[in-house]
Amino acid sequence: VYVPETPPAEAALVLADQPIARHGLVSFEIVPVGPFIPLSLLFGTQEHPVPPIDPPEPSVTRSHRILAFDRPRQGVTGEDLQPHLAADARHAWGLCKSGVIRESYLRTDRLGAALVLEVTGIDQARAVLAGLPLVRHHLIEFECLSVGAFMGFDALLEGALDV
Repeated sequence: VYVPETPPAEAALVLADQPIARHGLVSFEIVPVGPFIPLSLLFGTQEHPVPPIDPPEPSVTRSHRILAFDRPRQGVTGEDLQPHLAADARHAWGLCKSGVIRESYLRTDRLGAALVLEVTGIDQARAVLAGLPLVRHHLIEFECLSVGAFMGFDALLEGALDV
């Protein structure tokens, strides 16, 4: 997973020029994201601050990064989401304050969020996300992807793919 700081069209060009892509070994899905500012705007200056929320399982060592992309469940409208948005944002902000949600982004290709969670694994990520009011009310669901540091640069930099 790469997070380029460029517009989607430019990111697509840069990624397509990578040797691994030029040789047809991988393709890239471009998911535009931007800062998820509303949480800090909603809760950053309240008289009663949002407390950190501990994950549902004991946190031994948070060693996994999980990308989580939300999507509304079939048939759900913006009107269905509206009554639960503030509670969902408060809960997400509490997870941010506890370090479980490490990064949050507003998707720019469609309505929704992209989250980076630091947890013990994908099962804990799903348990954490299940606590969000929009998930509890069966209005949204998340696709979760476990990611780690890309360790293939040595092979790539040796020029094996350039031959």
